[in-house]
Amino acid sequence: MLNNPLLLKTGKYEELESIRGIAALLVVFEHIPNWNSSFFNISIFRNGYLMVELFFVLSGFVIYNAYANSIKTSKDLLRFQFLRFGRLYPVHLMLLLIFLGVEYLKYILSTQYGINSPNSTPFVINNASAFTAHLLLAQALGITDHVGSFNSPSWSISTEFYTYLLFAFIILNLYKWRVAAFVVVLLVSYIFIQIPELSRFSYVLTCLLGFSSGCLISVLISKQKFQLPSFTPLIPIIALLIFLSRYPVFQLYPLIFIISGALIFTLVRSKDGFVKKSLRLGIFKQLGEISYSIYMSHFLILWIANQFIRLVLKRPEAVINGESFPQLAVTETIMAYIIVIIVTLLTSMFIYKFIEKPFRVRSRDFAFHKMSK
Repeated sequence: MLNNPLLLKTGKYEELESIRGIAALLVVFEHIPNWNSSFFNISIFRNGYLMVELFFVLSGFVIYNAYANSIKTSKDLLRFQFLRFGRLYPVHLMLLLIFLGVEYLKYILSTQYGINSPNSTPFVINNASAFTAHLLLAQALGITDHVGSFNSPSWSISTEFYTYLLFAFIILNLYKWRVAAFVVVLLVSYIFIQIPELSRFSYVLTCLLGFSSGCLISVLISKQKFQLPSFTPLIPIIALLIFLSRYPVFQLYPLIFIISGALIFTLVRSKDGFVKKSLRLGIFKQLGEISYSIYMSHFLILWIANQFIRLVLKRPEAVINGESFPQLAVTETIMAYIIVIIVTLLTSMFIYKFIEKPFRVRSRDFAFHKMSK
């Protein structure tokens, strides 16, 4: 583990957790429906989905830093994977069951009251096969075609959970060659992601590419003893904003991993200054703390908001790129954005307090007491 004063007793870097929280909000903005094209087409919002790549790099860095020297036996591997399961699965399962309830509600409204969704038919995309894939966290592995079903953003935890298993396998069995192994994973993932015939595996390849990048950044940082000037993190932050405002240019796609790595490197290795102090403000720290709940719950909040605008406010619909969206005036859109963000944050705080954190504590207690016997 890195010997760095920024590392908390919990094993987290405050600044990186804050970055994760801000990135989660950008994902929320990216998923807000096209209620008003003037807001919807803002480039940074449209490209917010690229923050998932940032999540993967962050995850690789944090996991490598915390566990690269801790997985020495098969029991350690099982304990590690169980901890990852306890971290991800309870919130995922809760929201999956809620989305299943939503699907039944859509079915009842359609069959008994003639209220139909203009964009989907109950239990067509969100069918039994998709539900099973979500239960097994297999929806984005390329073996099924259910990425966009139920709680769509959960595709990333599907790929990440099994990437954790690969990480643990490398650490346990290839420890002396672990750096070379992660370089191979990175290169193979990048090459394969360019092949159209392997596009169904693009989600898991993206995760592998980002996660291995994060692992290698952790290795690089551990070998550096110098400190960068305090303003240095501003460079990748500005680069990231420019990238998000200019994308898509497919040839530049790998830059998201490079910029993400540079952001991590500069935040960890730079002297304390305005940027890092700002990211340690309470509002950003709390945002980082609930970032996973934000990411997992926002799709449900947005669905509810969309139906409220459509069915209660009865706003006119517009078909855009084959999909129907209720339309709002500029002032209404601003209010809708504010309300959605507030409700998402409040919901995420609730989920974090009563689902995510308690199950994480219980899983850690079980892993380090029951599984140690």
